[in-house]
Amino acid sequence: KAPGGGIDPEAATTALLEGCAPACAGPRPRGADVWTAIAARCGPGALGLGKERAYLASADWWILSRIATWIEATRAEPVDDKQLPAQIEHATQRAAFTLPLPARNLDGRYTLPPSRRGRRSDARIYLIVNAAEIRAGAVPIAHLRGPELAVAAGAGGGFPGSLVDEGQLGQVFAEDVALIGRDRGDASVVPILLVDAHATVARVATVFAELGVSRAEIGVAGVAAEAHPVVIERATSENAAAPSLVVHDPSGAGSIALQGFGDDRATTWAGLDDELDHFAAVNAPVRRLALVTDGTVTAQQLVQILDACARAHVASLVMPAR
Repeated sequence: KAPGGGIDPEAATTALLEGCAPACAGPRPRGADVWTAIAARCGPGALGLGKERAYLASADWWILSRIATWIEATRAEPVDDKQLPAQIEHATQRAAFTLPLPARNLDGRYTLPPSRRGRRSDARIYLIVNAAEIRAGAVPIAHLRGPELAVAAGAGGGFPGSLVDEGQLGQVFAEDVALIGRDRGDASVVPILLVDAHATVARVATVFAELGVSRAEIGVAGVAAEAHPVVIERATSENAAAPSLVVHDPSGAGSIALQGFGDDRATTWAGLDDELDHFAAVNAPVRRLALVTDGTVTAQQLVQILDACARAHVASLVMPAR
C-alpha cells in the first residue's frame, strides 16, 4: 500500500519481480527505469524479448508473456472437454492489449517530466516531440498467439516511430488515424504526446496545432510512460472565455498571474498549487484554464502547471496559439 492509500506501483512491481521474474543478481532496481534496468541486467531474452524490442520491457509485458506461455502449455495437455481447445483459440484471437511505452528513450531522444498524477493512457497513437524532431507511431498491441506474444507495430512501424517532416504532421497523423480506425477500432481516442522535458511549450503548441485535433494527452514519467489526467485543448470559440494562467517570468522565481471572474491574483511557481486551488474553489466550477506565456516555458514547467490544475480539479489547459 502507498502511504496515502491505494497501491504503491513500485512495491507492486517489486513483489511481481520477487515472485515471478527472472532471478537477477544484485539488489532489485526501483524507480521509473526499473524494467529498463532489468532488461539491461538480465538481457531482454530473459523477458522473452529480442534486443530490438527491449523497450517493451514492463510489468504488462511480463504478465502477458507468462499468460501466453501458460495458454500454450494448456493447449498441449490432454483434456476431457473437446471444445476447450477451440474456445481457447477463439478467445486468444480476440485478445489484444496495448503495451506501455518507455518513460525515457535514447532512440526517440526524450526523457519525460515526472508527475505523481500519471495514469494509464488509452491513446492509440503517440507522438515524440523534442527540440530537433518529431516522430509518430501507433502504440504497440500484443496478441496472445503462441508461446510468444505477437506484437503489432502498426502505423509508423516499430517504436520510436517514423520521423515526420515539419509541415507534414497533419497529413501523417490523418493517415495514421485512418489505419488505426480500420485495424484497431476506435481511432477517436486522443493521442499522447511524449514531450522531452526540455522542449518548450511553444514547440508543443506548434505540434499540437498541426495535428488538427481538439485534445491531446501529455505523457509523464512513471514506471513507464503515463498520461497526465489534465489534457491540453486547442483554443476555440467555446473556450474563449476561460480564465487565464499567465506566466511572466519562466526562467526565474517568476511571477504567475491568474486572471478571470474579476478575481485577478499573482503567485509564483512555489505558490501555484495553493493559489490555483483557492482560485478554483472560490470561482467554481473552473473546468479549464487558458495558458499564456511571456517567455520560454519548458515541458517540465508545463507538467508543473498541469499538476496544479489536477489538484484544483481543472480538467483541461487551453494551449497558446502558435
